[in-house]
Amino acid sequence: MGGAKPGVSKDWRRMQRRVRFSWFAAGLLLAASGSAGAQSPKEDDQAFSVFVDAAPHVLIQSAKGNVDSTFGVASNARNTLTNMTFRLGGGAVGPIVADVWGKPRPVAWAAALVPLNESSVIGTDFVETASGGAERLEFSKFAIEYQTSAVAGLGLELVTPVFGFDLRVRPGLEWLHLVARYTGTATLETQSALNNDSASLSGKKKFEQNFLGPALHVSTPTVKINRFQVDFFLHTSVQFDVSGGRRILGASDRVTGNSARFTFETGSTAIQLTSGLKIRWP
Repeated sequence: MGGAKPGVSKDWRRMQRRVRFSWFAAGLLLAASGSAGAQSPKEDDQAFSVFVDAAPHVLIQSAKGNVDSTFGVASNARNTLTNMTFRLGGGAVGPIVADVWGKPRPVAWAAALVPLNESSVIGTDFVETASGGAERLEFSKFAIEYQTSAVAGLGLELVTPVFGFDLRVRPGLEWLHLVARYTGTATLETQSALNNDSASLSGKKKFEQNFLGPALHVSTPTVKINRFQVDFFLHTSVQFDVSGGRRILGASDRVTGNSARFTFETGSTAIQLTSGLKIRWP
């Protein structure tokens, strides 16, 4: 029996390139804030403000798939998936509490996560056996097709001096609503000198998961352009599944009577990583 477990090297290299670009953008903003004067929380921080952000977004999640069928194909696979999305969001920031350490400001945010990669493959399995002049080929595949999802959260933004710069650090609590379509395929082919036969079944079903967990958001000093404030941010969160990660779907062929049962399980935690630009007004 042999199996080919797909790697995530291509997605990982893509994420590394985006992270390097993000750090380069952060360096430019830090240099700009140092030369133009970083904006300290003054009059603009005394009132409510709104912001929008856009950034590449990475979701890391473990998953496994299993299939049992009436025509003899049975296999399982396990993998750590790296789902690439693009985050489009925004939120509101409350007035500063000047007399408290860190000058906290309440923040509420929400964003849509638009998938960039079509499908994340959990695993494939290919088995070839030969006996008595007959050849038997078994193939199975498990994948998750991520759909447009959403995040939302609440937190407190604190101003923290680091190496002469005022960084904005925002601890908070974030909710992730993850929408995905789980797909499974099981195929059998038998070949001999007298007969060729095949059986194949596929299952596909949309599921939704809900996660909740702590988040941390760090922003560079802002660069003021007219009435707008621009900064670079890094955002990460560790999410815990609150809706259960076991998914079961079935498939059957009424003509042949064949059936298959696909079982998918995702890990109880998921990690989110985001880095990009935020524009705040005023």
